[in-house]
Amino acid sequence: MSENHSIFEAEGITKRFGGIHAVDGATMNVREGSITALIGPNGAGKTTFFNVITGFYRPDGGRAVFDGREIQGRPPYLVARMGMVRTFQITKALAAMPVIDNMMLAAPRQPGERLLNVVFR
Repeated sequence: MSENHSIFEAEGITKRFGGIHAVDGATMNVREGSITALIGPNGAGKTTFFNVITGFYRPDGGRAVFDGREIQGRPPYLVARMGMVRTFQITKALAAMPVIDNMMLAAPRQPGERLLNVVFR
């Protein structure tokens, strides 16, 4: 794939909790090979957005596409099998484990696990 290929696209993602609009029409496009960050103040909806796109919360609206496949509304295990996984911001949660053990917690059979994909990608 070229560097201009979108690996992830979200359009109009919405999540409400009662009368609270936690995420209101969020749109994001991530190009393959890019390093992308989502930043903002506490309470801005960053974690809720990631919970919606990774399947932990059901969206109230919008669509999300990862590697050409729709992912919104799917359960987390299916989103992870498709290759969209997340990490948590609790940095010391697995501090007693070596780095390699922490990394092995990721979903199996990801493209990055194969040496040839790493070298030739």
